[in-house]
Amino acid sequence: MSQERWDVVLKVLNGPLAAMGEQVFRGPVVRIGANPGPGGLKLTGYRGLDGRQCVVTAYDGGSVSVAPVGTNQARMAPHPNVKWKEIDPLRGPEYLSDGCALHLGPVGRGCTIEFVESRRLGVWETGRLASEAAGQGQVAQMGRMGQPGQGPVPVAIDARSVGQVRASNVPIWFLGILFLMALGTATIILIIGVWVFLQREVVSLGPVEEGYEFYGSIDLDSTEVST
Repeated sequence: MSQERWDVVLKVLNGPLAAMGEQVFRGPVVRIGANPGPGGLKLTGYRGLDGRQCVVTAYDGGSVSVAPVGTNQARMAPHPNVKWKEIDPLRGPEYLSDGCALHLGPVGRGCTIEFVESRRLGVWETGRLASEAAGQGQVAQMGRMGQPGQGPVPVAIDARSVGQVRASNVPIWFLGILFLMALGTATIILIIGVWVFLQREVVSLGPVEEGYEFYGSIDLDSTEVST
């Protein structure tokens, strides 16, 4: 048995995950279901699926197999354009070939998945290193092009056309806004303070003695008052 790690490439064909396209899952064991656990294909939003519906095993590129978990339904076909009602559920492990389809769960519900392929870990690393090397070559080529707009890169997206950005300098308009905010706050506080000062109760100076108020009345007759 090979000691190399093989990753599994799967593609969901129906339901809410159909827009995800091809997805790479780390081998050698990939669990598929409503709650497969870390590293598995989690089928959220599909009816009739168990937490772990089936398991895909890829110990090497020539022997990738799928097996249902317990009595869960899992069907396999050479391609997805089949009548799943005419295909019996798997009873045990079955080998997968590139492009074959799996239907998990009852017919009319569940999820249909395409097994794209399995790849060695080294293939992914080699491709990634090659892409990084190609990217560095493109950057070096852009550096030799000269001024922005010279070469295949448009000026609108050419990084060389961007001026130097100084994060340590504060723009003048920002300082003006801060000054206006501080001035407005100080004015409001001053107005409130003056209003409170004017509304306060004035305390009388010196001792205060409470007195009594007397009211008297006189009758005015017709007698003339001489001056």
